[in-house]
Amino acid sequence: MTTGRPAHRRAALLLLALIPPALVSDGASAQARGSVVLDREVVTTAIVQVKRALPRGWESHTIRWETVPAGWKGDSTCVLLEVRDTTCRLPHPSGELFYNPFYRLWFVPTGWEGRMEITVIGGESEGATYLGENLDFRVLYRTLGGNTWRDGVDGFVDALELEAFPVSHRPQHTLDVDAMQRLYQRLDTATGGRSGRWQRQIYGIADLGSTLYLELLTWDTRGVGSESPADPTYLGELAERETEYLARQALAAFPEKRTLYLRRVTEKSFGDVMIVNPRLLAMPSR
Repeated sequence: MTTGRPAHRRAALLLLALIPPALVSDGASAQARGSVVLDREVVTTAIVQVKRALPRGWESHTIRWETVPAGWKGDSTCVLLEVRDTTCRLPHPSGELFYNPFYRLWFVPTGWEGRMEITVIGGESEGATYLGENLDFRVLYRTLGGNTWRDGVDGFVDALELEAFPVSHRPQHTLDVDAMQRLYQRLDTATGGRSGRWQRQIYGIADLGSTLYLELLTWDTRGVGSESPADPTYLGELAERETEYLARQALAAFPEKRTLYLRRVTEKSFGDVMIVNPRLLAMPSR
């Protein structure tokens, strides 16, 4: 995760220059690739289920259709539900204001793709992260410290019948041994037995049913060697190429997965990418 290996980087860039055209979408091309939309009746029912699970004093505050999860870039085909505790106000961590404790849930189509803005590890961020999924949608969420409904995540999981894997704003470092061995075998085949470098960079992996969660240790090389684009989801040429390569290999190792949720982790920051398996875009939900 250090930034002091120029020869290592040059070798990686030479290898990754052979990668075919992009698999990783910035969200703009998702619709052209068959991005699905949410069923309005299904989402309306889900919102009612969440409202029924709210504890005393909590109420639905905002419902917003045709939106994107906070901190993400992608198609505006998601739905936001914000619930708040109307009985109290807490001091914001910044010390500059008070706020009502809240949870924000984004209902996301199963075929949605997007990229999160690069976020400082441990810093305050508005970015949503993965909560779980069911047959009809995925859910991303956001809350703030000091929440008065500490069992809120479990309440949403139960109400929405989610297969849950709540992701925080820190590296998860979850290691599913079977999934890791499966990916290593694929990388070993793809690199002719020289997968050691990639094995050192895979920091976490979890099999989540129709989704594969993966963490990659990489570098923030924005502005190194060339002017970086003004894109808050971009980590630099090396990191983007690594994302591309590992995404291809992961989806080849797990061809049955509908989605790859990939977290790129540097020394000080992270950025998530949600990628749909192009092989399964035309297939119905499980």
